[in-house]
Amino acid sequence: MYTLLGIAMLYDLNRDRQPLWHCIAVTLIAGSIYGGVIELMQEYLFPPRTGDWLDLLADFAGLTLSLTALWLIPRSSTH
Repeated sequence: MYTLLGIAMLYDLNRDRQPLWHCIAVTLIAGSIYGGVIELMQEYLFPPRTGDWLDLLADFAGLTLSLTALWLIPRSSTH
């Protein structure tokens, strides 16, 4: 799920012609915050569910996997 989220974020940032470092930073930071919020919600708002550090790590791994999509998305210099 987070791989697809990362690919969507990277595609959108690439479409706006953001610098490469910006695409990577926004994808990892925003995706990690989103994953952390989901884990906190599972822990405190949905009693049968529990938050887990390993789930958060898996979310981050999915985001980093999506970074390979940077080489698959064409980055042309024209708009």
